Formats: sequence, structure tokens, C-alpha cells
Amino acid sequence: MIEQLWNLTYLRWHILFTFLPTIVLWAIWGKYFLNYKKTIIVISVLCIMWGFLFDMTASPLLHVWYFPTAGKIGIWFWHLPIEEYLFLLLVPQELTCIFLLLRRVLYKRG
Repeated sequence: MIEQLWNLTYLRWHILFTFLPTIVLWAIWGKYFLNYKKTIIVISVLCIMWGFLFDMTASPLLHVWYFPTAGKIGIWFWHLPIEEYLFLLLVPQELTCIFLLLRRVLYKRG
């Protein structure tokens, strides 16, 4: 079963590059991020809405790109794989946390 999960390339990408780094960020600097929970929530919600509208326009309507069924879990909502929703949720949160850390470092120096 683990081999089957590992062969899901989109999910593997999320585990390696979004899920694990987000866990590490929150494990080390979670108390700092809690000071900015409104910021993180607002940015995440706005990015999910924008990303969903963008994906829905570009993929099923305009056919700019598509999501092949190979390498996916197989759960789809409104013509998008569940992995795409994970992307829309995790990447904005991860980047917001990284930028908050950069802000912290820059304000300490100057």
C-alpha cells in the first residue's frame, strides 16, 4: 500500500515540497506564526478562491492545461483533483510563513 501511495507523483510532490516543510516551519516557529493567524487565514482563503477560479477557467473551460488521471489519488471535485486543492491550501500558507520569517529577520537587522 505504501508503494502505491509513493507512486502517486502529485501527492509525492506535495509531501516532499509542501507538507513536510510546512510541518517543519510550524514545529520550529509556530508560536511566532500564531501572532499572525489572521494574516495567514486571510491570505490562504484569498489564494484558494483565486486559485480555484483560475484553475476552473484555465483547465475545464479554456483547456489551457489538464490534469492527467495517472499519478492521482482519483478523487475529483468540480473537474479538479483533490491534490490541486491541497496545493491551493498548502502553498500559500507555506509561502506566507516563509515571508513572515523573512520579515522577522529583516526587522531585527534594520
